Amino acid sequence: PSNTRLYADYSLFREVLSNLAYNAIKFCRRGDTITFYVPSGERSTIAIKDTGAGMDECTLSNIFRHDVKTTSLGTAGEKGTGIGLPFCSEIMKAHGGELFAESVKGGGSVFYAKLPYVKPTALIVDDDAMFRRALNERLEKIDVNVIEAENEEGAFEALKKDSPHLILLDARLQNGEGFAILKKLKADKDYANIPVIAVMSADQTETREKAIGLGADDFISRQANQEEFIAIVRKFVA
Repeated sequence: PSNTRLYADYSLFREVLSNLAYNAIKFCRRGDTITFYVPSGERSTIAIKDTGAGMDECTLSNIFRHDVKTTSLGTAGEKGTGIGLPFCSEIMKAHGGELFAESVKGGGSVFYAKLPYVKPTALIVDDDAMFRRALNERLEKIDVNVIEAENEEGAFEALKKDSPHLILLDARLQNGEGFAILKKLKADKDYANIPVIAVMSADQTETREKAIGLGADDFISRQANQEEFIAIVRKFVA
């Protein structure tokens, strides 16, 4: 769903979901189903539901404990180590979230990987105060916090105080400052992974190519309408 936001270490969270999917397959029989979905009313939770073998209450109460081995053979005789779910639980706790389950013996299981809800933040770097205000209003409409800077010094001061999920950068700041900022961002290990959208006029083909060459993740025209703007921003903040 478009209003679902998941902020987590990609590799670790994928490990959690892969483990849950493997377990669901392991305990399903021919004709059973497995469904990934976002529970109603949740914005940062993934649920994995199966119609497989299920668990009794005793097993369910111990599946996330390291000191109790709950592994059992799957429906096709598959073996497991019994340590996957406890480690997955630790991964979720390290993210400030949790992993929990519901199950009925013979009636299937549902596992919930719940992350904290995070309202994303975007840093706007542009020397035009009116344009910054316009972008601010657009971002607020899609529930994104905004911090602003008008030059290189302000941008890096803002980055020291906050950790934005996205940067909208005026590629043509005075004296080539936009390109200088982009180059520094992508060369700094602390900021290199923050997506940068280069903002420019629609006819600035050369500027666009240079920005992409320096590592910009995407670009957007200053003349873009709200629909076009949201489509590009949502590539990086859901």
